[in-house]
Amino acid sequence: MADMGEQRRHMTRRVFISATSLDLRAYRERVRDTLLNLGLFPVGMEHFGAQGTGDASTVSVEQLAGSDLYLGVYAWRYGTIPPQHHRSVTHQ
Repeated sequence: MADMGEQRRHMTRRVFISATSLDLRAYRERVRDTLLNLGLFPVGMEHFGAQGTGDASTVSVEQLAGSDLYLGVYAWRYGTIPPQHHRSVTHQ
């Protein structure tokens, strides 16, 4: 039986991609493809699908909590600020 360290090396790491979607779509796609080529699992909002409960902020935070790494790509846009919030989803 393999030891825990060896098992951990063979597990797929989840990488949360944080970037605004409208202006950085091509960059998000390039990052996703690069992560897949490296054997990592990209976690991006475009793959969250319909959620029965929660808003974009809540779902994003939950997905981030379940990830191993955070990768932020920042540029020109601040992102959407949900109602009742003071920061964009990307900022949060």
